[in-house]
Amino acid sequence: MRNLLIILLLFSALLLFLCVHYSSNATENQYSEEVIIQVNNSKITLEEFNELFKSGCTNDPEMEPTLENRDKFVQYLIEKELMIQEAMRLELARKKNFIRTIEKFWEQTLIQDLLKTKHAEWKKKVLVTNDEIKQYYNENKENMEDTLEDAKEDIRRVIESDKLEKIQRDWYQAMKDKAVITVDKKKISQ
Repeated sequence: MRNLLIILLLFSALLLFLCVHYSSNATENQYSEEVIIQVNNSKITLEEFNELFKSGCTNDPEMEPTLENRDKFVQYLIEKELMIQEAMRLELARKKNFIRTIEKFWEQTLIQDLLKTKHAEWKKKVLVTNDEIKQYYNENKENMEDTLEDAKEDIRRVIESDKLEKIQRDWYQAMKDKAVITVDKKKISQ
């Protein structure tokens, strides 16, 4: 229940941000640059457009920064904004299905960010020695096609990956051991 309250508070903050973002007063105060696209009360400055377009080109390698693609991107932004405005007018952001989707996205993103952070932290501490590489090679020699020298980096990555997986399992188990967890198996099996 507490987690649901936190999620709902974060979702409310997200909705508030969206409302502020799409109101003309907040946009005018936030950006002093000239507005290049306006859809009803929503405004996009040249700086915002360039950031969005650059991000679009980065995320889609087939999208080259040409004038034609900039024009297409303008049309895309207009269409997207019209759709968002219509969805907001219909109050779809308040529907349970939308809220559940946001909750799931929020949870998945938070877990991904946690694991990336922890993985980077753990990776700094993981050391793979030459002795470990030799031992792994000798134990798996019959399955190896390469010499030890040729397979060294691949073996290092395998050992490092195994160590990181073990660290993650141990970390998770330690959290689980510290947590107070109750499960009503009777109600679950009904």
